[in-house]
Amino acid sequence: FSHGGNVASEAAAHLVSQVDLIITIATPVTGNYKTSGARRHINLYSPGDRMQTLGGEGLFGIPGRAEREFPGATNVAIENILSSDITGSHGNILWSDETWRILKTLH
Repeated sequence: FSHGGNVASEAAAHLVSQVDLIITIATPVTGNYKTSGARRHINLYSPGDRMQTLGGEGLFGIPGRAEREFPGATNVAIENILSSDITGSHGNILWSDETWRILKTLH
């Protein structure tokens, strides 16, 4: 979840032949973290998640805004995540029934 997806992606890049699947959720896609060494990569994101796109600006010292989708991954938008705070549903994606329903169908 979140920047942890970048850590998993980086680890998989160093273990190319050993990682079959990575699942990232609400990960800010930026910088060197745009690819992973996993054979399969499923990325779930919320279109309303402002924290994810701000992940590259200042939070990790990387200039520019982050993206929501990983190139080459199965990128899936989780719609209708509700939030009343400034993060725009960053953590709420973890508690959405839709997130887990989709993961069951993709795995």
